[in-house]
Amino acid sequence: MSKIITLISTFLVLFSLTNINTNAATIEKGYVVTASRGLNVRDSSCNKIATIPLNTKVYTAIEVSKTSINCKINGKNINLIAVNYKPMSDDFGYMSTQFLQTIKRNPDVRAGIVVVNSGSGLNLRDKNCKRVTTVPNKSKLTIAASDNLLVCKSRGEYFDLVPVIFNGKELFAASFYLK
Repeated sequence: MSKIITLISTFLVLFSLTNINTNAATIEKGYVVTASRGLNVRDSSCNKIATIPLNTKVYTAIEVSKTSINCKINGKNINLIAVNYKPMSDDFGYMSTQFLQTIKRNPDVRAGIVVVNSGSGLNLRDKNCKRVTTVPNKSKLTIAASDNLLVCKSRGEYFDLVPVIFNGKELFAASFYLK
């Protein structure tokens, strides 16, 4: 019975860490909206369907018929990419990458033991993105069985953080620097 529970727990962690969404397009790449007044989402006919606020996370929608379109907006031809703008839903639209900043992440990070892959070590953060401690390069960390995922900004870049157990506490580590 405990093997079944462990297997189910492992599956749930893998499911949450790989950002799989069975109801919507598969998630490939994450972005954060950086336009101070928000960023418009458009349908395939270039009509505005929503405005997404500053610092909102969106993800590329790769299982759609068109992954990008060209629209004439305010007299300019602009290339827009397909994004899922409401996580865990089928809602997707098109947004300009001009006001989207890529979230740095490592999609290969899975449940279990991971190794820090950063020459200067890796900052571990709390749920408010505040640095708690730094662990040296090649340190081993355990991915926590948790649904808590976080995106934090550090030195002008956004990072996808995964929950790890460190000294008995759940903290967050940038997946980009884990292998």
